Amino acid sequence: MSTPKHMQLDPEVAPTRVETASGSLAALVAGPTSGAESGAGVLLVPGYTGSKEDFLHLLPLLARAGRRAAAIDLRGQYESGGPEDESAYSIDALAA
Repeated sequence: MSTPKHMQLDPEVAPTRVETASGSLAALVAGPTSGAESGAGVLLVPGYTGSKEDFLHLLPLLARAGRRAAAIDLRGQYESGGPEDESAYSIDALAA
């Protein structure tokens, strides 16, 4: 899905899509490797010019620490589509 050509996803990490009220978002998810979760899940959200791939090295570390983690592309980033209307990318619109 969204792996840079020079990198492979770690075994703990898998590409997926997350359906939201504002549309489908591309995501990378990682689950605990030990079978027992040791804490709350983690949602990793990139900045305006980033993408879920910013967290490729962090996701497996969180999984190995027993955390369920997901990194997403926000609306209009890399593999998540978005409208042309600039108002769809305001902080309030993205938070909604």
